[in-house]
Amino acid sequence: MLNVLLPSMKKSDDTPWLKELGSIALQSSIKQLAESFDRFFKKSIA
Repeated sequence: MLNVLLPSMKKSDDTPWLKELGSIALQSSIKQLAESFDRFFKKSIA
């Protein structure tokens, strides 16, 4: 979900620090965050 927004966020003047990072590193971090979030809430429900 956030990967879709990443290109526009990198171009935004509100997030100039994103331009300093590589796209692969950002996409990997977003994926790991989503997976961790999902695992956390699956354990909370069970």
